[in-house]
Amino acid sequence: MSLGLGCFAQQKQIETTTDSTKIRIGSQFHLILKTKVDTASSVIFPKEQMFGALEVLEDYPTDTIIDNKNRTKFELIKKYGLTQFDSGRYVIPQLKVLINNKPFLTDSLFIEVTNVQVDTLKQPLYDIKDVIVDNQSSSMKWWMWLLISLALIGGGVWAFIQWKKKQTKTSKEPEVVYTPIEKATIGLKKLEEKQLIEKGAIKDYYSELTDIARTYLEEAVKIPAMENTTAELIENLKLTAIKRNLAFSDEMISSLEKVLKQADLVKFAKSKPLDFEIVEDRNSVEKTLRTMHGIIPLKTPEEEEAERNEELRLELERKRRKKKMISNISFATGIVIVIGLAYWVATSGISTIKNKFFGSPTTEFLTSEWITSEYGNPPVKIETPKVLKRMQSSEFIPDEMKALFKELTMFGEGSMFGDYYIMVSTMKFQEQAQQQASQIDLNLVLDGNYGLWEKQGAKNILMQKEQYQTVGGIEGMKAYGALDFLNPITKSSTKVYYEMLVFKQAQGIQQVIVIIKESDPNKKEIIDRIINSVELGQAR
Repeated sequence: MSLGLGCFAQQKQIETTTDSTKIRIGSQFHLILKTKVDTASSVIFPKEQMFGALEVLEDYPTDTIIDNKNRTKFELIKKYGLTQFDSGRYVIPQLKVLINNKPFLTDSLFIEVTNVQVDTLKQPLYDIKDVIVDNQSSSMKWWMWLLISLALIGGGVWAFIQWKKKQTKTSKEPEVVYTPIEKATIGLKKLEEKQLIEKGAIKDYYSELTDIARTYLEEAVKIPAMENTTAELIENLKLTAIKRNLAFSDEMISSLEKVLKQADLVKFAKSKPLDFEIVEDRNSVEKTLRTMHGIIPLKTPEEEEAERNEELRLELERKRRKKKMISNISFATGIVIVIGLAYWVATSGISTIKNKFFGSPTTEFLTSEWITSEYGNPPVKIETPKVLKRMQSSEFIPDEMKALFKELTMFGEGSMFGDYYIMVSTMKFQEQAQQQASQIDLNLVLDGNYGLWEKQGAKNILMQKEQYQTVGGIEGMKAYGALDFLNPITKSSTKVYYEMLVFKQAQGIQQVIVIIKESDPNKKEIIDRIINSVELGQAR
């Protein structure tokens, strides 16, 4: 990992500057690259839409300035207009410039983006405000899941109600089916109960009486009696009797015809038969229908077979509709689940869902026993899920800086490209270097970390800084934010969240860094526990 001091010495081939170190959201600032080359040299500046997390608004033409003292030399000046639409502290990453097909890297710089316009010349600089957590997207997710849950519950309730209705219908007693003669007999009885004759409603009486007769003929004899005139009905009745070999006598047909004609006279000619004639007509209809019932044979084998086939067809149709209804409900439920899962994946990411169902690699830390130990000199007392192991520190410190330190130690656990990473570093100054070391700016130490992270493949670095004070009263700096690490082996990018503390005492510097995957649901709880446990000691 880094100790943040690698930024003190570097040979520069490309001069890298900006015209501002702090801008408001959406404002443009300029990145300026300068290089001095021979007039015969070929120089290719980067052409990209994004420099890290910063958007390139304008790519200006390259300016060329000839050296008056040496006409074979000239200076190339390349300017870019950059911006960012979210507040925070951003890194302008190292950019590759090709000079005679040989790559040279620019310096990485920092730019602060604020919510208010800042004049860096006339107004004092203030600390960056804490990150404001926007709960709107989280709220929208809950609303979406609430709607999906209600849809699923509603679908289930509707399916249950439909099934219950079917069960209720099947459990009821079968509906009573009356034969044509039974219907006629019941109809005649109800007609008498209405007492239409006594009320003088003769027309209504004859209308219902003939409807009873016509209904019987339509159902029993199978002729269109309800829509036929009296003459057509009698003619169809005679033809059907011959066709079906029904022994209807002329007297029976004439008796029925007499009643139907009487009814026509009452309805259309306003005829008023006597009471005894009305009773005779009623008795005549009942007698005729009963006689016909005795003559009409029971259903033929063909008719019975047709009825059985029809019942079977209806039963199969009922089963088909039930199966289709269940299939539709299952399909709709599946669609809702798929849409819900797709929305969850899109808004939360695969890692979050995986952690939700299967737990994250750090879940065990919440229940396991942690270790409290001291590391380095000046000592850092800290509580961690696992014991930190000594690391090789010399590779992270430039040779010209090693002379400042009497002792230099690093302890760590995990991997920058893994699920988590914890690192504690301590540096004890040489006695003769303590006066020089006391002038070290902790902001530079923090910025040095970002520079080294960038060299190790970090992109889109977002940083917030603030003053920090331990329980013992030792003051330092705290930085936190997010970045993307490119795994050099898998070539996959991982977004991580980090927090780091750096302290400067009279005899040394102490630093704590914790990195956990952004998608880890336990990151806040674990990092808070580690950071809050830090206690600093004096150099021994």
